[in-house]
Amino acid sequence: MPKVRKCRVRGCESTSGGVLRLFSFPNECELAEKWKENLKISPTDHVPASNSFICEKHFQKEAIGPKMLKRNAVPTLHLDEAPTQLFQPVRPYKSCCVSNCAGGAKLFTFPKTEVARNNWRKPPCVVEN
Repeated sequence: MPKVRKCRVRGCESTSGGVLRLFSFPNECELAEKWKENLKISPTDHVPASNSFICEKHFQKEAIGPKMLKRNAVPTLHLDEAPTQLFQPVRPYKSCCVSNCAGGAKLFTFPKTEVARNNWRKPPCVVEN
């Protein structure tokens, strides 16, 4: 008989047999500490990431991806007390791929056609006097 997983939030009765998804504690120490802080678990308590779960009703809709939690997701909903750590979505960072580029200019995506990509690779024309 498979072991039933239970949500670790005090007073929550969600289990793995229900309709809600359960997410395991993060392996990343800093993020796990944020989870513990919001759940009022002592920082010195060992919480095994592979055997401790929080159900999806404790996460903002924006923090849940199609298959897993998004990066930096922390439980913030339906807790005993107001959370101290909030979910802050990670915005994709775009930068220029040219070495030594100072940035600050408008970024362009690489052309889709091979001919256009090859034209981007050609060095600029040098006119000698």
